[in-house]
Amino acid sequence: MSLAATFWPPAGSVDAHVHLMDPAFAFAPTRRYTPAPATVTDLRAHLQRIGMQRVVCVQPSVYGSDNRCLCDGLARLGAAARGVAVLAPSHSEAEISALVQAGVRGVRLNLAVNRHSTIREARQEIEQAAAQMAAHPELHLQLHVRPEHLLACLPQLSALQRPVVLDHHALLPLGQDGAEMRAQVIAALRASPDLWVKLSGPYQISARAAPYGDVAPLARALIEAAPARVLWGSDWPHPAGAHRAATAGRDTIEPFRQEDDAAQLAALRAWLADDAVLQALLVDNPARLYGWSAA
Repeated sequence: MSLAATFWPPAGSVDAHVHLMDPAFAFAPTRRYTPAPATVTDLRAHLQRIGMQRVVCVQPSVYGSDNRCLCDGLARLGAAARGVAVLAPSHSEAEISALVQAGVRGVRLNLAVNRHSTIREARQEIEQAAAQMAAHPELHLQLHVRPEHLLACLPQLSALQRPVVLDHHALLPLGQDGAEMRAQVIAALRASPDLWVKLSGPYQISARAAPYGDVAPLARALIEAAPARVLWGSDWPHPAGAHRAATAGRDTIEPFRQEDDAAQLAALRAWLADDAVLQALLVDNPARLYGWSAA
């Protein structure tokens, strides 16, 4: 789809969730899959195609806590880019300071992909990350976490007194069976001034084909609950994620999902039917969280 034929995002728009996966940087030996290349050159083409001037690069699971690819991308993309890194317990204060200097503004815990079996483990990881971020008020915590673990950890997250960003519509289940869970998380989002959520990767929770219209009511509910704390991200280059086959080999190069991000943006605008909300989602909210000046 031609995005210009539907609408063009406002100046200063941010794609707040992309991944760089460059084979020039060694993947972690513990990774679950080997991705196809998604380089800085590819990312620039993606951003131009969908009319985004700014971007947030999120450390993918295939690199573990080795943030070299992320930092290389931030250096090459310059002031238009921010990063979300993954820390190991061994990261020193000097290393964390260097990440902040490179443009990192968040620390990601990938609790859903790591399939933590207990809430206790999730709490331990949050505690570790909080200690490592303590000297850096510019850093927020980003969570890829199942909603039941999120709800159990809410008191701990509130005590951090720093922004907490939830990936991929907070991974909330759709349909009647998930109604109570959705209501609880949306209530928490409304009540907590530090809780944020990304409208990203709708295929992570949708039971439909693109443009994933069954996600629209949830997207509207999340925005209604916290209009100043919702972000949009494409999830480019669209790794398989929850749709990855259990039998997939770690060393087999896995193709990305074929997604039309321009069409998804157009669908988002149709779902919301409010350009002021889009301005907040794409420009104002991410500028405030990631430390950009107004467009």
